[in-house]
Amino acid sequence: MDEVVVGIDIGGTVTKFGLVTKTGKVVLLDRMPTTGFDGFNDYFKTLVHKISVMTGKMSDRVTGIGIGAPMGNFLEGSIDMATNLGWGKKIMVARTFSEFFNKPAFLTNDATAAAIGEKTGGVAKNMDDFLVITLGTGLGCGIYVNGTVLHGKHGYAGELGHVIVDPKGRKCNCGRRGCLETYVSASGIMKSVRAFKNKKLFEGSVLHDRTAYPDSKAVARAAAAGDPLAEYVFEFTGKVLADALANIIAMFNPEAIILSGGLANAGNLLIDPLEQFLNQKVLTNLCGKTKIHISKLDSEKIAVLGAASYAWQMINDHSHSNSLMVC
Repeated sequence: MDEVVVGIDIGGTVTKFGLVTKTGKVVLLDRMPTTGFDGFNDYFKTLVHKISVMTGKMSDRVTGIGIGAPMGNFLEGSIDMATNLGWGKKIMVARTFSEFFNKPAFLTNDATAAAIGEKTGGVAKNMDDFLVITLGTGLGCGIYVNGTVLHGKHGYAGELGHVIVDPKGRKCNCGRRGCLETYVSASGIMKSVRAFKNKKLFEGSVLHDRTAYPDSKAVARAAAAGDPLAEYVFEFTGKVLADALANIIAMFNPEAIILSGGLANAGNLLIDPLEQFLNQKVLTNLCGKTKIHISKLDSEKIAVLGAASYAWQMINDHSHSNSLMVC
């Protein structure tokens, strides 16, 4: 078997991990919950046990570890105040993995990892200017400009989920109000259902039964079946996202914006209102010039592939001394 890198995607709800070759082939893949542990150390023990079982007799072929995580700071290899994880102010994740496995470990933002995955083997393979919007428990954004990942001076570029769209709006886990991810994310969808379900227009909606429709996937199924409240929630979500993307397009003029993650699987339920409102909001001279795509990569693999690809890049780049974590 060829040499591999362990790719880890730490999501707000689920952690996915696998072994990835230098050519971008995911040869093994597994998952586990991110939540339900007594802090990071408890979570880490379970994850490294599962990775050790996965690598087994192939451990000598593991070259390094790549990690994508919310609020992942590539400069320090740390997760800094990730509000959807609740692990504390700063967790030195890359160093912890490196010391345990005696391998170089590298960490970046989870949405940046997804963008690297799209650049490696997705619809953005031949693009130099694009964004990937990850729509999961929260909302993240990975940005490529002139063929290079945008990290920002302090490593936090791309926190689109915490752009404020309504200063008096919904309470966010970050402590502020009106952040985009409180409206556009799997959790945002459920907040919208609760916010709108008491309107008389939607009295007959099946979404009044919270036990039968407990999550955003169920809301999407209801919308596909013609439920009026569910349809309205997706229309509202598309409109809020369009407002934010109109600003992003004005700032970055990307060739494409690629949507990935669980909420993106709603397809035209989200895309149709998004494109409708985006065409109304975007600058006239930019109208129609940025394509909206749904990621074609397996949602189970995209960020794992991206995190591993990032590690491969760093391993092959001799100018990464400030990011390399070696025992």
